[in-house]
Amino acid sequence: MTTVRRFHWLAPLTLAVTLLAAACGDTRSNAGGGGQAGSGKEPSSAKGCQGKSGTIKIGYVGTLSGPASFLGQAPLEGAELAVKELNDRDGKSDLTYRIVPEDDAIDPARGVAAAQKLINQDGVDVIIGAAHSGVSQAMLGVTQQAGIPQISPLSALNSLTDPVTPSFFRLWNKDAVIAATLADFATENFEKVGLLYETTAFGQGGKDALTAAFTKKGKKLVGAEAFDLNAQDLTPQLSKLRTAGAEAIIVQSQGPQAALTAKNLKQLGYEAKILGHPGLAQEGFPKLAAGAAEGAIVIDGLDRDKPAAKKFIETYMAAHGREPFSFYPATGYDAVHLIAEGLEAVGCEAGDLREGIESIKGFRGVVGRETAEISFGSDDHDGYGQEALLFKEIRNGQLVPVAGA
Repeated sequence: MTTVRRFHWLAPLTLAVTLLAAACGDTRSNAGGGGQAGSGKEPSSAKGCQGKSGTIKIGYVGTLSGPASFLGQAPLEGAELAVKELNDRDGKSDLTYRIVPEDDAIDPARGVAAAQKLINQDGVDVIIGAAHSGVSQAMLGVTQQAGIPQISPLSALNSLTDPVTPSFFRLWNKDAVIAATLADFATENFEKVGLLYETTAFGQGGKDALTAAFTKKGKKLVGAEAFDLNAQDLTPQLSKLRTAGAEAIIVQSQGPQAALTAKNLKQLGYEAKILGHPGLAQEGFPKLAAGAAEGAIVIDGLDRDKPAAKKFIETYMAAHGREPFSFYPATGYDAVHLIAEGLEAVGCEAGDLREGIESIKGFRGVVGRETAEISFGSDDHDGYGQEALLFKEIRNGQLVPVAGA
């Protein structure tokens, strides 16, 4: 395991679903949509939505098929738990929440078609999606033209919120924040760092942000190698990074490609440390790597000691029979509670939901440390900040907090 120097800015890191309302109270535990820590506010359905009735349709666009299906399936699992929690509350509101999921197959064109169907045929009030930045970017024109708010649970591309697009909100961190965090960690622990990135909007955006973050620290990446998502062999790129002397390689990609990276490193006998963008904090990475991912360090967003996270994990286990591997399901859960909070802010008028979401301040959900929060505004549609980022090491196929990080 890598010895990690401590940073001044990083702090140390079965309830049945049918009893969510009574036994859990609010899984967020003073944290999240309507139950903000220290705000003294009542749950989302208890204030502005009192006496309201009807159905709030939440469209969901995510990768639900293929080798990257974890990108869409995990947030959807969390979103479904949040919807059940909201629907199980007694005496607060006659509102019903319903999720309508669509598969984007990690294809921007499919994402656009899914958004159009959800808006024009299903009549959704809001869309959660997508996870992949390229798909979210492609969907923007559709949601903006329709005036339907879009909340991405995971997209990191800077340009999605800079400049602000009125209809689009980000729950997770943007590339600039993730890159700065990775650059701090990498330069504190390694002399020579390389980058391996996919040739997508997500990959290029991460590459640009990381290059800028290293430059700001007076450092340079020793190499930056790109690869196509369909690549079956990354040894040419890795060989170039080895020649450049990279001791650690930041991987700007998702689970399957990261697994290929780990396997190819092992085949080459190249002992560079993998440093992972949050795209690697998914169960598919160590599973597909078949042991080769051991020791990789990735960014996660689930602090299992946080009270709200503990309750969420209990609820998730009751529904799925296992603990969530990482923060991915929690992003869908928090997104639904952001929607509920936005509705409360505008008296549950779905047509004003965009304005309601934009008015949210101090939202604390399951994702991140206890102090991680979201505050939107007319000039700020970015979600959680650096306090949501936690370094984890893959040990025995699981994510374990990095000591001292």
